[in-house]
This record gives sequence, structure tokens and C-alpha cells, in this order.
Amino acid sequence: MKVISVTPAGRKRYLEILVPYLLENRAYIQEHHFWLNTHKKEDIDYIEALAKEYPDFFKINRKEIFDNTAAWICIWQYFKDYVDEDTLYLRFDDDICYIEKDAIKNLISCRIKNPKAFLVYGNVVNNTFCTYLHQEKGAIHFNWHKVKYGYDLEAGTSGKIAEKIHLKFITDIKNNKVENWKFKKYKIDISSANPQVNVISWFGKDLKDLPELETKDLRGVYTKIDGKDVEMLYEEKMLNNILPKRFKRNNIICGDAIFGHYAYTHQRSYLENLTNTLEEYAAIDKNSAIGIKLRSKNKRIKRSFDKKIKFPIKKQVYLIKDHNWSKYPSHFFLFVKGNFPKTYEKLGKIKKKIKGDKVK
Repeated sequence: MKVISVTPAGRKRYLEILVPYLLENRAYIQEHHFWLNTHKKEDIDYIEALAKEYPDFFKINRKEIFDNTAAWICIWQYFKDYVDEDTLYLRFDDDICYIEKDAIKNLISCRIKNPKAFLVYGNVVNNTFCTYLHQEKGAIHFNWHKVKYGYDLEAGTSGKIAEKIHLKFITDIKNNKVENWKFKKYKIDISSANPQVNVISWFGKDLKDLPELETKDLRGVYTKIDGKDVEMLYEEKMLNNILPKRFKRNNIICGDAIFGHYAYTHQRSYLENLTNTLEEYAAIDKNSAIGIKLRSKNKRIKRSFDKKIKFPIKKQVYLIKDHNWSKYPSHFFLFVKGNFPKTYEKLGKIKKKIKGDKVK
């Protein structure tokens, strides 16, 4: 059976982290398709360069972006091209920032072994449904926030909660404790809420005859579910809610396929401007060009702080000199956050300046 992976794309700053993982998994994935869903020239140029460098692996699928204010609404129209009967499909968000060594292999295996399931999800860190399971297993502290089953609004919108989850996960990666985040295959009841579609897999044959595939915009389109009229609205609602109920097929989570998801919309500004978590994820893959570049950037950020911050207490100066801040830059940021909150608030401007972005 052929395996094709796809990504609605995309943002270069995230793809630079995802792409090395995809290339490392070419033994399991025959092709990766970018669903081009951006007008930003820098992003398009990067994706086109990848397709040119790896023409047998990276492909580009281009369709109309018919709503510039909500590009995610446009994603559904791509699915009609991914219904081959003999193909297994994987979908990754563009901001998947970590893929464990055997995650894709395990996800494919789980998908094949569970043909009755409609979707098979990856076990995704910073996915609110999985966060509940991680907390129940003890990987995440209850005193941060008690996560609700299904979709937890606070966990899905709070950058601060996401930061704590990422830092705990990154620490466990570095200490070879990723097993703490795994669980057995988890079957989701059809009537309950389902995970967000950060990492999913489906069989092409399961979508082949779906009439809605000819409808590129699902807003204002309704279907009957449990005797009620339900608006289809967009891709995620179709996949994790409407179609499992229509087909009466459960979704499952592959607990031993670990992925990291960087941010939901309302988490993004805080994580990107006030933490160094993205750089930490990039640095994990030491062989990737982006990892090397960002590790160098981490050192520049650290040096920038050394020059800008005057620590009045000798003990604090000792802590700064004694700790390897270049290796664990987020620890440095947390130290500044706890002891110098005003300086920490300026972190976003400092990071933007280092990256060459305009600072207001």
C-alpha cells in the first residue's frame, strides 16, 4: 500500500523544522504533498525550492484561496485529490515541531491494523484531547491547570500553559523520558469530542464516494446528524465529528506515535515572542540546517541578554555564569521571567530585532 503524507502549507519558520523529519522518514513515506494555502512570497519560495530540490518526494498541490481572512476554510477542497483506494494518507499540520524516531512507522502500522477506525490520530503533545490523557498518565502536572476531557478552552488558548507543556516535554526528550507521554491505543467514543486534526491518517477508499468532496466551501452546507441539521463548516469538523457519526466508525489515537504540535492560534503570539521553545525544538535535530542556525541564534539571544541586563545581586550573577544557558536557553528565559519581569516583557522585541524583523 502506498503512503502519501500532506501538509496544508504553510509557514516557512515551521516547515524548516518539519521538513528534516519528513526527509528522515522517506523509508515509510513515498511522497509528501504541500497543499499550498498561503499568499506569502517567502513561504511559497521556500516550498517551491523544496519541490525543486527533492522532485521525487515533495509535490505541490495548488488551489484557490477563496477566503483571505480565514485560509483554513479553504483546506477541505484538497481532500478530493486524496481518495485513492490503494493509498494510506497522513496529514501533518505545518507546525508539527517534533516527531519521535518511530512515530510515523508506528502510526502507519496502527492505521493498517485498525481498518474499522475512521481516523487514526497521532499522540500529539499540545493537543488538548491528548493533554488530558497526558495529565491522567502523570506526564503533566495537575497544578498547572486541570484539563477537561475532550476540548479544553483554556488549555487550547493559553500560551502560558502551552509553554509549560512544551518545556516539560523538551526536558523529557533531552532526558530520554518520552515514554512517560505514551499510552495504549485509545478508542474514542463516537458521541464524544475528538482531538484536533494536528496529525491524522485515513484510507483513501473511505472518502472516495463522499458527495461533499465536490463542495469546496462547507460554510452554509448542512447534513443530518442524530436527526438534527448540522452545519459542516470546515475540514476539522467534518473529519472529527460529522463523518465518524455518519459512518458510525470510531476514531482512535495511536499512543506510541509521539508528535509535538507547536501552537494554536491564541497561543502563538505568546510562544513566539515571549519564549524560546521553537528554537529549542529546532535544536533537537542536530543534523538539520535549521537546527544549526537556530542554535547559533540562541547564543546570540543569550549574549544580547548578557549585555542588556545588569544583575544587582552577586548570587544571581553566579547563577547566570554557572548555568549553560546556550544549551538550555528557555531555562534562562524563565529565570529572567521570575526575577526581572519587565525585562522579560521586552523579550519579544529583542527576539524580533535579532531575527531582523521590524520592531515598533
